[in-house]
Amino acid sequence: GFLPRHIPLFAFGIASYYLWRERWQPRWALAPVVGVALAYLLTGNPPLVIWSAVLLAILQPRGVGSAVVRRVLEAPPVMWLGRISYPIYLVHNMVLTAALLGLERVGAARFGQWPFVAMLAALTFGGTLVVASLLHRGIEMPCIALGRRRARVAVRA
Repeated sequence: GFLPRHIPLFAFGIASYYLWRERWQPRWALAPVVGVALAYLLTGNPPLVIWSAVLLAILQPRGVGSAVVRRVLEAPPVMWLGRISYPIYLVHNMVLTAALLGLERVGAARFGQWPFVAMLAALTFGGTLVVASLLHRGIEMPCIALGRRRARVAVRA
């Protein structure tokens, strides 16, 4: 994309980081609800609305709705998705392309548009999770471990 178009998102991310780093806590228990409502009314951007809910739930753990957001974020499936998020980012488009080509090759379009889309979504989601998990376990984690070992050796030297 065109970078200037995304400057507001970068600004929001930077501001979020500084609020989190400084451990800023809104004093008002309704801050999460009001913050999410303002994010919706001012931007209408679903990712910003979701991020507002997450950020305010972290910053105001006793705020209205914060416990629900924190419980969702701490659920084992969500934690697992977070661990494999970088491999998901890397492979999702390749898996989508492979699934699309595979479905076209077997003539799945003959079942109709919506069945085709459903099959494509299932193959893409499932395939992305499998490939990302394999990359995480087989490449990402071993490379992280190698980097840690090398860093320890470098510190000792």
